[in-house]
Amino acid sequence: MSIWDIELHKKWKDKYIVDWCDLCRTATIRCSDCKNSSCNGGGCPNCLDDFVEFNHQCKTSVENYLTEEEVKIYHKCLQLKKFIIKTLRNGDKEINWLELDKRGELSKYDRQFFIEKQ
Repeated sequence: MSIWDIELHKKWKDKYIVDWCDLCRTATIRCSDCKNSSCNGGGCPNCLDDFVEFNHQCKTSVENYLTEEEVKIYHKCLQLKKFIIKTLRNGDKEINWLELDKRGELSKYDRQFFIEKQ
């Protein structure tokens, strides 16, 4: 048994398993009573106060540990991931930013990151 396996069994406040929400890109806890998680905005009388504490007093996201410049790079990487998947699914071998822009698939934010900075 590895240390990681032991860590998986620890619970926040001895009540909640801590997991990661890929959609929200944040650590979450889930209530065993109502099955809501701390990132979906729900909760029940048994967990709501704990969810509020977890979300507002704990550093639950990658951005909490990055400088402003690092956050920009992190967000750029997340966008890149999206465009890599899209490109490969379309049968292309690499991202063609100008073609994506011409087809209207880039936001102003994407254009700034991927075209104007090249």
